[in-house]
Amino acid sequence: MVSDKQPDRSPIGTPTSETRRIPRGAITSAIRTIAVLVATFVIVATLALTVGPRFLPYQTFIVLSSSMEPAIPVGAVVVTVPVPKGDLVSGDVITYQRAEEPDIAVTHRIIRLTGVAGALIARTRGDANLVDDPWEVTLSPTVLRVSGYVPLAGYALMFAQSPTGRLVTIIFPASILAAMWAFEQWQRRVWRRSHTMDGIRIVTPS
Repeated sequence: MVSDKQPDRSPIGTPTSETRRIPRGAITSAIRTIAVLVATFVIVATLALTVGPRFLPYQTFIVLSSSMEPAIPVGAVVVTVPVPKGDLVSGDVITYQRAEEPDIAVTHRIIRLTGVAGALIARTRGDANLVDDPWEVTLSPTVLRVSGYVPLAGYALMFAQSPTGRLVTIIFPASILAAMWAFEQWQRRVWRRSHTMDGIRIVTPS
């Protein structure tokens, strides 16, 4: 018997016209997963920079000036760890408070270290400054040395601590969750309509 079917002469690897549609449920699940991951990252990072220093051996400070650029940009959050003063060397970046201005934290680089009558004196300078700081710092037994920084995090923390920021941090996540819930309910209604045959509704599995 001779078949009327013509052989497929299309080149190997030629794409066909058939396409596979991505289920809407998969898209919704992917969006939900991404939203949860982003929210989790933001929450963990915020807690690490604000609450973490109260319980773990490190401190964080927001950089408000450009004196350490380009090494540390304005708006960054520096992470410092306490080290014995004997471990410091010239070139280390430290954060300290001066006795004259105890409420202001200075983050500058050590230029020179000098021992005087059993005390260790540091001369510091900001990387962007042309001259040394006009003061000397008598180092305490433990000094906060900068181990890294998170760029732009300071702006986010300052905004979150403002009245508007506190409101946004509550409303924004709640709005995202409400929008996702509304979209899921709408998607269920569409699914039910498309799966109704001869007046018999096929109930969506819960």
